[in-house]
Amino acid sequence: MGRDAYRTAATMTLEEAIAKLDTLDEDADEDEDVTLYVREPWTASSECVAAPSGSNPAGFRYFLEVSIIREVLEGIEGTDIDPIVRVIHYAEYDA
Repeated sequence: MGRDAYRTAATMTLEEAIAKLDTLDEDADEDEDVTLYVREPWTASSECVAAPSGSNPAGFRYFLEVSIIREVLEGIEGTDIDPIVRVIHYAEYDA
């Protein structure tokens, strides 16, 4: 993906990013972490961008690495837990 990839990356909502979590880092180099950077306040409709870790796109705040989001969401499928609420809570209080 490269450090400058976020400059051309399309923005999406946090909800859209969570829905396509499995594809967000498919273009990344093998040793590169992809991070979500999200505009505050953090809600399902907040604008975000997936970019290489450490790239800090202007106007966006570090949220979580895609790999961490996957871990946070493990085991909630088939439950009443809202994945967006769970991820935002984790980012705000546990990260």
